[in-house]
Amino acid sequence: MKGLENLNRYVLEARIQNLEADWTRFQSNHDKLIGSITEDTRKLDYFTDDLYAGCENAYFEVKSSLMQLCDTFPDPEEKTSTSNSANPEPGRALPKISLPKFTGSYQE
Repeated sequence: MKGLENLNRYVLEARIQNLEADWTRFQSNHDKLIGSITEDTRKLDYFTDDLYAGCENAYFEVKSSLMQLCDTFPDPEEKTSTSNSANPEPGRALPKISLPKFTGSYQE
């Protein structure tokens, strides 16, 4: 994969989405082929070599590899919450404000 130094969780998730879109388009085209199959088209390598099954296997292998690689990067929300709780920033103490007591009367 080109640009491994720029690889992060977002890039991998974008690639997974792109892969899923390509797979959906491939399945749609496959369904069109199946719908218009003839004796002549049945002899094509696509059908005789069962290229659909090969593509399906490749899709699942690549998707699972990308998902596993994605899991090696910290979740953005998890990273943020972990860094905030592990290293709490010292806050400034605000002055106390005394509020008047409310008795519930409309005249107040």
